Amino acid sequence: MKTNNYYKIALCLMFTCSLVFFSSGFVFAKESLQPPQQPEISQKTMKFNVPQVSKKQANPKRDISKPNIPSKKKPAKDELPNDPANLIENNSFQTVGNDGAPLAWNKGSWGNNDANFIFPTAGQDDDKAATVEIKNYTDGDAKWYFNEIKIEPGTRYAYSNHYKADAETQVYIRYTNNNNEFSYVPLGILPATESWKKFEATLDIPEKAVSLTIFHSLQSKGNLSVDNYSLSKNSSDSLAQGAVTLSFDDGLISQYANALPILNEAAIKGTFYIISSGLLSNNQDYYMNKDQLAEIQAAGHEIGGHSKNHPQLTQLPLDTMENEVLGSKTDLEEMGFTNINTFAYPYGEYNNEVKKTVEKSGFTAARSVDAGYNDPLSDKYALKDQNILSSTSFEEIKSWIDTANKNKTWLIIAFHQIDNGNNPYGTSPEILKQVVDYLKQTDTKVVTVAEGVKALNR
Repeated sequence: MKTNNYYKIALCLMFTCSLVFFSSGFVFAKESLQPPQQPEISQKTMKFNVPQVSKKQANPKRDISKPNIPSKKKPAKDELPNDPANLIENNSFQTVGNDGAPLAWNKGSWGNNDANFIFPTAGQDDDKAATVEIKNYTDGDAKWYFNEIKIEPGTRYAYSNHYKADAETQVYIRYTNNNNEFSYVPLGILPATESWKKFEATLDIPEKAVSLTIFHSLQSKGNLSVDNYSLSKNSSDSLAQGAVTLSFDDGLISQYANALPILNEAAIKGTFYIISSGLLSNNQDYYMNKDQLAEIQAAGHEIGGHSKNHPQLTQLPLDTMENEVLGSKTDLEEMGFTNINTFAYPYGEYNNEVKKTVEKSGFTAARSVDAGYNDPLSDKYALKDQNILSSTSFEEIKSWIDTANKNKTWLIIAFHQIDNGNNPYGTSPEILKQVVDYLKQTDTKVVTVAEGVKALNR
């Protein structure tokens, strides 16, 4: 009898221990289902200081971290929800993920530098911003960036963010295209600032783009703090109708020989940006001469300045840079050319000092090579364009024209060589003829740069 009782007690103990073991095992299994912490993202192979490059992705999402898991902690009472029109989640860094980083934000860096990502830091109007710091720098960059956002191709968006930095910084769009490639478009190079400043830009979404994020990056030793981001659809800042400008850089003989007859036959006026020393050179196999340029202006086309010798203006001493800008206008006027009102930056390079010099020299506007379209809010001394390369197809140019007409914006198309050679910046007379025919076929308004600037001011 006692033996049976001991047996029953033993069975009960075994059953109890099993329950404890099973319960412990269940809790362990449940905890193992929690999402793991996301690794820090490092973009060692990407160079964002090269404008408009495209990189094939082995995995299109490999450098996009998954969203941080939000903390269960209730938000503070003063934390307000995002503007519903603002597409950027957690745009002012108010919500913290369970790993201590801002929700829906990522860290990105590449190159040889010791980037340190700091959060939270003092913000523009509260105690939450994000900062990146670099103490030792050889190359590359570092930045905070928001999760990719789906966008509508051919649509216009307004973007802004606040920042302060003790070094120059750069802003780029990274598009993910429908062929799973990345492409990059520069938005601006910003000077250092001790106080919070607002950067704003208008984005005209390419037809192939399906999503984007934006990099505000530090590319030297220093600190960069960012806060209060915004991205929203913007269709209110449009012109009465879309418009297109055909511009031709450098004053090349191929433009006189091959472009001018096409424009004149269609009664379309273009803008020709002239390197003034080229007109005086002995290289008449490459540059047009004064008589040929005079024929162009007599036919009603605009003549603009493009410096004396086509240097990198941002790399010159101030007095040399001023002579290159003002000297190009003076040279052309002394040769008898009139209404030299607009300027094109050599290599598309400019900064605030160059812009001020262009304005001070009497130019009413200047064209960059920043990709995009122009509207009444555009900076008239940093007009955007679409630059023609030898690889640019008529179909791509056609899509730019369609976008300008659809969104009622101003498109400037920048040409260089017009021939059938192998210049990487050249295009054929046949493609130019297709473009001109399409402009006529679609009844697109064609303006010179000077006329386009006047339309922006109305």
